[in-house]
Amino acid sequence: MEKDKITSEQGQKLLIIDDERDLCLLLSSLLKKLGYTPEFALTLEDGYKKFASISPDVVFLDLNLTDGSGFTLLPQLKADKPEVKVVIISAYNGQSELEEARQKGAFTFLGKPFRLNQVRQVLQKLYA
Repeated sequence: MEKDKITSEQGQKLLIIDDERDLCLLLSSLLKKLGYTPEFALTLEDGYKKFASISPDVVFLDLNLTDGSGFTLLPQLKADKPEVKVVIISAYNGQSELEEARQKGAFTFLGKPFRLNQVRQVLQKLYA
């Protein structure tokens, strides 16, 4: 069953770094239902602190936050924990953003607005 494949990595810690509280709450709710342990931060600074304290397996990272660009944090996350999977989530999803995300080590890019089934597909790719 497809849902079982998605939830086969239950307990995996996920961190969402996005300045849109409603998006963080919605994504957290979905991830909890799928058996993950999500946390979120609304700024890059708080996101990096949470990253250091919980050592997540996956990070959903927005590009345009109130205190800077997610692209500035991405290399730090990969340097601190090379195996972390970073999923860029952003309304800025042009070719240059996609290429920069790849170059800086992002696992994949999820353009906003996204649908819940797209999140499920990303999770399937992460744990395939």
